[in-house]
Amino acid sequence: MASSFVSLAEATAVNIVNDEKFEKVYGVYENAIRIVEDGRTCETIRPGLWSLGCALGHHSYSSSIHQIRIMKQYGMVVIGIRSRNMPFLPDLSSYGRYDENPSIHCWCSYGGRVRNGRYESAKLTDYHENKCVFTLTLNCDERRLSIVNEDNHEQDEMNVYESLAPFPWCLFVQISRMGGRVSLL
Repeated sequence: MASSFVSLAEATAVNIVNDEKFEKVYGVYENAIRIVEDGRTCETIRPGLWSLGCALGHHSYSSSIHQIRIMKQYGMVVIGIRSRNMPFLPDLSSYGRYDENPSIHCWCSYGGRVRNGRYESAKLTDYHENKCVFTLTLNCDERRLSIVNEDNHEQDEMNVYESLAPFPWCLFVQISRMGGRVSLL
């Protein structure tokens, strides 16, 4: 089966997103995570059981192909997209996790992925090591996401269902309650 990943050599209209910023943080506890470095980094302020939180990107995506480079500096993180206009509430039975929302489509640093708010196994190994760089590709025209670990060249992709994650999409990053730090490159 042919791969449907979009590489820069194959695509003529890929928008390399260099100006994405984290815009807003969510968490069960206020001040659990914060945005620093002019909106380019999101980090845990105080690790602990209820300190899990997430950050959303500034841009909205609804057409064309976009690539965002992200560095996981440390910790357990979740990287993907969500529908900007869908309701967004934490799951208090899971210590305030946001990735169980049906509009979330993402990859987890422990090797799995979440699609339509449900956990699945992924074609990525557990990437607990620090300072991993990922390229997240949002192919809005085909309603498809892909991720590449630039360090070991592993990749995975998923389809996004319109009924659960309508446009516009925005960047979604969740940081574990044990602490973490993610930067946009």
